[in-house]
Amino acid sequence: MLNILVTFLLSLLVSLDGYVIGFSFGLKRIRIPLSIVMMIAGFSSVVILISMGVGHLIGELVPTKNIQVFAGLLLIGAGLYHFLQDPPLYRRSYFLMIALFMNIDNIGYGIQAGLAQRPLSFAPLAGLLLCVSMVVGVIHGQETKNRFLLRYVSIAPALLFILLGLSKVLLS
Repeated sequence: MLNILVTFLLSLLVSLDGYVIGFSFGLKRIRIPLSIVMMIAGFSSVVILISMGVGHLIGELVPTKNIQVFAGLLLIGAGLYHFLQDPPLYRRSYFLMIALFMNIDNIGYGIQAGLAQRPLSFAPLAGLLLCVSMVVGVIHGQETKNRFLLRYVSIAPALLFILLGLSKVLLS
């Protein structure tokens, strides 16, 4: 029973990035097609599953802290790019870039899960929770009535990416 609870909590942890990213898109009133969200979640599940296999194979050779710091730096870079260039968030290439950045740290989570001999159900559960958290994040972002956030909505996603990246760098 404890193993199931730990697996669920780890899956929830992996999905927090999806909520923040969904919230940032929702603030700009941009709807992410459900097919894109499902592709990102499916891609995340596959990345976690493969990295769990790698975790089983390589043992403790890869320091996952370094992977999380790298992922944080990439998210900061995406935030800075968005802040300076303000790319149209509706482009599929931008969604692909976000999916790749989100999954760099999922490699670390998957390796850790593989090292800890977590059940393979961790990968699809993490993908499912990521999908749900992105959708909930978009809905919450779209329903936000906070005047401060709405006034600065054009820079809010960039700031959220930077803060998410900083949290990965500083807390890993």
